[in-house]
Amino acid sequence: MAKQNVTYIERHVEKIAAGTGGAVLLFVLVTNVLMNPNAAQVGGESVGPSQLYDRLVEQADAARRQIDGASDVPADIAGKSEQLHTLLVLTAKPPPKELPVAATPLRPALPEVTGGIVAPVGAKVRLAEILPPTQPVLSTGKAFARLMMPRDQQPGGAADGSAAADLMPTTELHWVAGAAVIDRKAQREKFAAAKYLSDRQELIAAEMRVERREQMPNGQWADPVVVQPYASRRIVARARLNTVLEGTDFRLPGEESQYASDLRQLLHVAEAQTAILRPEFQSYLADSNPNDDDTTEWQIPRTLTAPGGATIDMTSPDFGVQFVQQDERAPGVRPTGKPGTVRPTDGEAAGTPVARVQRAVKQAEEAIAQKKWLEAKQILDDVIAATDVNEILKRDALDLRKRHLTDFEEAERRASRMDSTQSQDRLGPDDDPLWFTDISVQPGKTYQYRVSIVAYNEYVDSSSRLENPNDVGKLLLQGQWSEWSKAVTVPAAKHLFLTSVPPDGGRVSVELWEWKAGEWLKARADLLPGEVVAAARNPRDTIDYGAVLVSADPLRPFVRRSGSPKSETFKYEPQETGAAVVVNAEGQIEEHFVAESADRRLEVNRTITEERKRREALKTQGNQVAPVRDQLTPRTPRDRGDPERDRPRRYEREERGGSGRR
Repeated sequence: MAKQNVTYIERHVEKIAAGTGGAVLLFVLVTNVLMNPNAAQVGGESVGPSQLYDRLVEQADAARRQIDGASDVPADIAGKSEQLHTLLVLTAKPPPKELPVAATPLRPALPEVTGGIVAPVGAKVRLAEILPPTQPVLSTGKAFARLMMPRDQQPGGAADGSAAADLMPTTELHWVAGAAVIDRKAQREKFAAAKYLSDRQELIAAEMRVERREQMPNGQWADPVVVQPYASRRIVARARLNTVLEGTDFRLPGEESQYASDLRQLLHVAEAQTAILRPEFQSYLADSNPNDDDTTEWQIPRTLTAPGGATIDMTSPDFGVQFVQQDERAPGVRPTGKPGTVRPTDGEAAGTPVARVQRAVKQAEEAIAQKKWLEAKQILDDVIAATDVNEILKRDALDLRKRHLTDFEEAERRASRMDSTQSQDRLGPDDDPLWFTDISVQPGKTYQYRVSIVAYNEYVDSSSRLENPNDVGKLLLQGQWSEWSKAVTVPAAKHLFLTSVPPDGGRVSVELWEWKAGEWLKARADLLPGEVVAAARNPRDTIDYGAVLVSADPLRPFVRRSGSPKSETFKYEPQETGAAVVVNAEGQIEEHFVAESADRRLEVNRTITEERKRREALKTQGNQVAPVRDQLTPRTPRDRGDPERDRPRRYEREERGGSGRR
């Protein structure tokens, strides 16, 4: 048997393995048998699951005991708290029986930017059409007056003319005045539909263009012609500007762009729009001598109808028009009543105070039910302010107004905010009236008129925004024409009255009237066929009718019409009367009858009497008329103390051969 060699490690490895195994076994016994592996630290002490909740309860009880042992509220704070509690108890009101219910819509309305639709970024713009005004309503007049010399102004320059040359000679003026309305709100909507930006949706009027056509002797209408209405100041501008091509876009050169900017600066103010749409004329007819004052000879309708059907009161001080006082109200105009009285409504009789108050309160309640707060407030205020209603009858109106006072005040605030918002950047009201005065008419002629607006193009230099590149450079846009007005005849300035035709074929007696230097001049003459129809008042003054007497007949069948125009009842009487035929300078044949001349003389005399009454009425009013707008139109010579204008017109009549009024 061989000898076996054993190393030190081999000799002791079993001991090492046995020791390690014993240590592991001992660790397992200690940690799993003698100790709990699931333990937590509470208050610096390790506890197991069975002791955890007990220790938490002990900690909570300790915290409560600490709080209960804290000191009381300081005495000064406790006293003030008691005083506040007592004050609240004494001043508090009991809750109302009916509690208001506050409700908020699911989607509350957001404030909108004035101007309507906002075009999306990058949207292409097509130039919108300019809407037409309403059909013009015409009137005629005449005066012996001195107007201001019209002055033209161009963009970037001052108005032409000087103070010494801005007076026209005093002369006989015959005119046709027309009035219409433009719809600025509808025009803004038109611009918005064409994708105009919101800050470019306001109509900027650059010119009021007027066309006139004359009725020919055969009853047909001649071709229309453009007329220039009277205006003391005119802004004259080119309709199209020069453009240059850069790449694929057209643009305005620097000087042309400045021209457009200068024009917009002239036009984009409310005062300029007023001067363009409603040029001053009436105040120039005023005179320091009441007998020579022709202010009320220029008249427009007291009310105009807007495109939407609303009625515009032209007697408002905003328009500065002097109207002839009327004893009878026009049909359809609601009476306003005297100050301090309850207004009767819709043609109803005023009745007793009790009935009127009851009716007014009922109307106010109906308006409140429809949430027409401002209308209801106005009705109640009229009742409360009435001097012919005692305080007992006013009690219902006072109570109703008191109950809805908060609603009335809120409605007024909303209306005020709305007016303030709408007034920003607005050049005129939504329904903006206009008027024109054509002083180039001829007495005795019959005319029709139509009107349009020439507008400033806000996209004159925006080729990148325009659908049509050819629209670049269009500075002014011609608007659509209104309907033709009804026909109006300018009153004649000369009258021929046939007074007698002798049966023996002798001289025919005529009477000639002529309106000259502000008065009617009269003269008589006896004429033979072939002679010029003229009559001499004196060696220096002759009335020339501008015709030649062709023939005369002592007896000719004639149907005479008589009756009352107001009742629209007439009767016709066949008779025989003297007649004469004349041919005027235009080659037109006129036939005059003795009986017809007598009736026509009465009608002319009636018209002259009405004119005299208007002058007398104006004198009783203190000869007051709206002042001239100094910002845009030159002042009258009288306002400037012009010695030539201050000279009474009677001196000019004497220089022209006239005398006193007849």
